[in-house]
Amino acid sequence: MRFISLIRLSVAACLLVLVVAASEGSAEQSSGATARAWAVKVIVPGQPETGTRVLGAPDDAVAFDGPFAFPADGSIVAATSVTTSVSASSGVQASSAASSQVTMLSLFKGEVTADAVTGETHALASTASASGDIGL
Repeated sequence: MRFISLIRLSVAACLLVLVVAASEGSAEQSSGATARAWAVKVIVPGQPETGTRVLGAPDDAVAFDGPFAFPADGSIVAATSVTTSVSASSGVQASSAASSQVTMLSLFKGEVTADAVTGETHALASTASASGDIGL
């Protein structure tokens, strides 16, 4: 049971790294905000990165994508569907958010599986302070 919990924690931590939101602020009048989200990124030394679609904001966006597999047979990573969303707003208090959800995730030919994995981040910035949080 402890091994399964460790695997779930490891998968959650890996997917958290795959979901990113950033907020940039200016010490003057208003703050700007950007956000990026993707669900899966595969990095193999000596090969180009591959993964799911990357969404970017300041324009709010949501993407509902079908299956993802790497390599084509899905022996390393496979997902039934992927949903990503981003939003960002600039101003006196800038904010940004990014989230990704993967359904029916399978890693290493089914050695690790999950019905659904979700990751999200939020950031706020003003001329006086900045904060952020993550959610799993």
